[in-house]
Order: sequence, then C-alpha cells, then structure tokens
Amino acid sequence: MIDLHVHSTYSDGTYTVEELVDYAVEKGLKAIALTDHDTVDGLDEIREYAKGKPIEIVPGIEFSTDLDGKDIHILGYYMDYKSEKLLGKIKEFVASRNRRNVKMCAKLAEAGCPFTYEEISERFKGAVVTRAHFAAYLIEKGYVKSREEAFERYIGDKARCYVPQDTKITPFEAVKLISEVGGIPVLAHPFQYKMSDARLSQFVGELKEAGLIGIETIYSKYTAGEIRQLKSLAKQYDLLITGGSDFHGANKPKIDLGTGHGSLEIPDEILDNLKKCLAYYVFSDMDGTLFDEKCVFSDALKDSIRGFVERGNFLVPTTGRPYKGTINAFIENDMVLPDMKVICSNGALIIDVETQTPVIEFKITSEEIREVIKKADELGIYVHSYDDDNIVLREETEETRFYTRKVHMPLKFVEDIADELKDGALKLMCIDLNNKPKLEAFRTWIHENMGDRLQGIFSNDRYMEVLSVKAGKGNGIKAFCRINHIPIGRTYACGDQENDIDMIKAAGCGVAVANATAEAKAAADVITKDDASHDALKSLFDSI
Repeated sequence: MIDLHVHSTYSDGTYTVEELVDYAVEKGLKAIALTDHDTVDGLDEIREYAKGKPIEIVPGIEFSTDLDGKDIHILGYYMDYKSEKLLGKIKEFVASRNRRNVKMCAKLAEAGCPFTYEEISERFKGAVVTRAHFAAYLIEKGYVKSREEAFERYIGDKARCYVPQDTKITPFEAVKLISEVGGIPVLAHPFQYKMSDARLSQFVGELKEAGLIGIETIYSKYTAGEIRQLKSLAKQYDLLITGGSDFHGANKPKIDLGTGHGSLEIPDEILDNLKKCLAYYVFSDMDGTLFDEKCVFSDALKDSIRGFVERGNFLVPTTGRPYKGTINAFIENDMVLPDMKVICSNGALIIDVETQTPVIEFKITSEEIREVIKKADELGIYVHSYDDDNIVLREETEETRFYTRKVHMPLKFVEDIADELKDGALKLMCIDLNNKPKLEAFRTWIHENMGDRLQGIFSNDRYMEVLSVKAGKGNGIKAFCRINHIPIGRTYACGDQENDIDMIKAAGCGVAVANATAEAKAAADVITKDDASHDALKSLFDSI
C-alpha cells in the first residue's frame, strides 16, 4: 500500500514531516509522496528523517494553476526539486500568494475579522499560507465555527473576502515545467473541477499534448464508478494511473493517510510504473556525431554505451538515414541494443526494432513526390527516395555512389519514382556534390510553393532532404516522449548539423559535438570537448 498525495505543515497539512513518516510506518505503508502546495521546502527534511525506516519517500509538489478562472491542481513527482528553474518559479508563486494574503487580511478586517498577515504568518511559521490556514485561524479567533463556514462566508472563490493571486500559471505551463525539470506531471483529482465529461476528456487530451504523463484516478472522494471512468480516460490518452488520499490531517479530518474515507487502496504497482519514467534517454544523430569518419564505434565507446544501457537508460538513434540504413549500421557494429527504438528519416518514422513496427510515420504523397522531382529535374538536381528495404532511384550516378559509401542499402531502379511509391515515402534525398547554393534555391522554392505540406532540411552541405512538415527530429523527440511517458528533462539530444538543431532545442539538454556547425553549437546547452572521430559522446554516456 502506498499514498502519493500527502500534505504537511509546510503547506496546509497539520502533520509535521516527521509525524507523517511515523504515521505512515505505523500504518504499514511502503511509500508516501509529499506533495505540498507550491513548495518543496519539506522534501530534504522528510527524506532525511525517513532514512533507515521502512518507508520510501517520493519527492513531489502540487501546483495550484489557473484555467479560465478555475483552480486546477497539477502534481509533480521525482522532479529535480533543487533546480534553479523550479525554485525560481516557486519563488514567484510565494511572492504572489503573499501579496494576495495581505489583501485578504485587509478585506477580512473590513468584514469584522481583524488580524494582520504578520500574525497569521507567525502562527503558521514555515508554511506556505493558504486559505486552509486562513480558515483555521478564523476558527481559532472565534470568527467562525467551522472550515466550511469560513469558506462560505469569507474566503471561498465567490465569497466577499476572496482575492485571486496576481501571478498565475496555467496547467499546461505547470505540466511543461515539471517535465522540463525531470519530473512526472499528473492531473490531480480531475472530478473536482466540475467539468462535463466531454470537456474533461478534451482538457486531458490538451494536457497530454503538453506533456502530461499521469492522471490521479484513485482518490478518497471517488466512487468505484468514477474510478472506472477515469481509468477509461487514462487508457484513451495513454496516461499512467496514480492515486492518493490527499491527506491533510486535522484540516480534512475525515480523510486518513493511505485509506482515505476507509476503503481507499492504492497498489504498489502504481509506483513501480511511475519509476519506469525515470530512465534517461540520449537521442543521437549518427553520422558526424555518434560515428567516426568510417561509421564505426570504437571499443571504448561501445563499452560506455553498454554501461549506460545496463544502468537502465536508453540510446535512441535519431538520424536522417532511412530505417534499413540505420539498423544495418548497428548490426555491422554489433551494437543492436535491448528494447531498441529508432527515430529515422529525420523524424518521419519512429520504429520499434524488435517488432519492426512503425510507431509513428509521416509520409510525402506520391503527388508531392512527382511535383518535387519535376522541379529537381528542371534544376538539374539528383533525387532518390526509399521503400521499406531499398533506395529507390532512376539511375546510378556519381551522387548515388557517394551516398552509398556510408548508407548500405540495395538499389531499386525504376522508371518513375512517384509511380513506384504510390503509398508515399518518408522522405526524398536531394544531392548536389558541388553546389550548395543550388540546393538552397531549391529549398526556397519548396518552402514558397509547398511550405504548408513539405519542408527542406540540410543534413550536410551536399544533402537536402524533403520531408512532411510534421516530421523533423525535434518533433520526433517530442512524439517519442509523449508516447513513452518520458519527462523532457530526462532527455539529451546530440548532433552536429542543421537537421539536428530542432532536436537539440527540443531536448532537456542539447549537446553539440566539437565538430558541429556554428549554428548547431549556438543552439546547444553543452559542447563536447572531443569530436566524432575521438568518441565525442563517451563522456556523456559515462556520466549518466
């Protein structure tokens, strides 16, 4: 049994972190998550106190967010709670809440309940002062008899002394922030927001697009039918299921730790599933980044990658190469990895290596292929494409021979590439070995005439690749993370060329190798000391 939604005196709970740990141990819980409102101040203390005790502490937070005037709560688990980015945002929230609280004290005084913000802050020293604290203080001072009366008469959303915070974050921004600092974002108690079923489904879908990973399905107030409904919603949007009591101690006296109103039961497997999101992912370009000049891994780099994977992490080749050209390179190097997935054709295809099953693919239509090739012929630019197994081309040329030095795939000669690829293609490869300006002009033409459907990306000075506008390595990484429940803050993207820039920007940490272009380096968070010919990424794999 576990409980992944618990509050302490650092926000609006009445148990100290030490009391929470002792009570959880007494109740036989295997794990609890401390999820205080808009603060992480209690996390170091509770983790230190729990050392040596038969209880696991999950670091968490509960963000209060605003959606069109509605208070929406987003839970975060396992984030880097010492991240400057996170702490900076929390500092903004605290300042906003303090300003709001001063104004509420003034309104309460006008309503006949005089006390200063300094007084209530001293009474709940060390806590983020919420409306629950105002309710408790109003009871202590004798102005009301119950928490319910306090909210109804004075501090509820529609009561006369309520003041909204002036600095607000949307639920989408909170999800993005939690993910960016390596945490698992979860929508808390969805039925509390009084949305219609259709609106809730739409909202959850929008949050999923923003990076939501889980939904709080098992909760103290929910009936068996409501839990089934939320499980169905989680399945619809491929979200993880979480659960918690929302324990506050005396501030919610009918809700007990771990068991809620008495029948709550949150199985251990829910936490096990969350922990699967904690792996790190390295998305790496191949040619000029992962490989040396000869497309070979050194033994030292092989050992580093295997050690990285054995520690529970994943390498995801993210390349402009077609799938066969990608996997053949790993087979030739004896480096096919367990549970391997590949993003290839510059993000137009995500594929599971073991099952050979496409997870996502974005194709160019045969009509678009025909239009692009017609213009390429006018400009004297070589073009080929691909089917599942072959390079599809009209004739072998100097460009073909240059390309196949590194990409080892059979050649399939056809009279008309568009006719051959009636179901479309993942990309077109346009090559000019000596005239990049000609390729640049061709790209300009594509963007001006077909830019609503297609894009041109340079993978080096000789290769310009034509893709769906939905493709691209950056979009590939974002889709991969959504599908596989990966917080963006646990991702690295490594590259060297123009077609790598969007993925370098998309990842939690963008890495440019020493031999990268100036533009790729400018987009990166980190530049390696070594180049691709000298195991540029070895130190990265060793450090994670």
